[in-house]
Amino acid sequence: MKNFFCMLLYLFTKCFSQEDLAVNGADSDGVTPLMVFSLKGRVDAVLEFLHRGADIHARDNYGWTALMWAAEYGKENVCRVLIERGAQVSDSGKQGKTPLIWAALNGHLSTVAILLEFGAKIDQVDQKGLTPLMWSCLKGHTDVACYLIDHGADTSLLDYKGWSCLFWAVEYGQTETAIKLMEKNVSPNSRAKDGITPLIRCAQNGYAETLIALIEFDADLSIRDKRNKSAFTYAIEYNNPDCARILQMFKDIQKYQTVGF
Repeated sequence: MKNFFCMLLYLFTKCFSQEDLAVNGADSDGVTPLMVFSLKGRVDAVLEFLHRGADIHARDNYGWTALMWAAEYGKENVCRVLIERGAQVSDSGKQGKTPLIWAALNGHLSTVAILLEFGAKIDQVDQKGLTPLMWSCLKGHTDVACYLIDHGADTSLLDYKGWSCLFWAVEYGQTETAIKLMEKNVSPNSRAKDGITPLIRCAQNGYAETLIALIEFDADLSIRDKRNKSAFTYAIEYNNPDCARILQMFKDIQKYQTVGF
């Protein structure tokens, strides 16, 4: 109850300064009452404000709509209400992020499901070319990543650096997510614009556990980037001795398997 009254105080002080603008009034950030109730998950209040004429398409100063706020905070019931009443499911804000991207990067699986049910574009990218799948991978939301793939997300898409979804999982040491991606046939040997592979990036960052997972899924230890450097070279250069030892060990194993004991 206390939180409810605090919300009301916020609305009256920031949005309701002029009676004739009560429904669509906005604070200095462009946030409207509908947006506030959407992010709070208040379906009853959202319905009431829509009935009173709240603009479902209004945007704040960052280009966010009420649906984006609801998706950001995982309020799937509000998302359903807003979409059923005309909210554009694949609209994007100033950074190009859609409601689906906001739901995916925050790990809101049920919200992702609702948005896809209503036709959200599963591979729509933001300004840097990142898809909802890539965002879920870099944040380590394995369940969301798998759900997106199972519902048709394109694992071969590349962002502005030529990175695939696996690159983003590796970049942040999301081992479980990386394993699931490779189980779903995402290649560990894709190459970015500068020639690096997920294995090379992993060696640079020093994620030993993720490195082992990549090798177990047949990551090629011999690949060199456009600077003619291998994963082992970078492990040494970036002072990641554990990764260097692992790479050397697997190189030796492969050597013995080739020539025989």
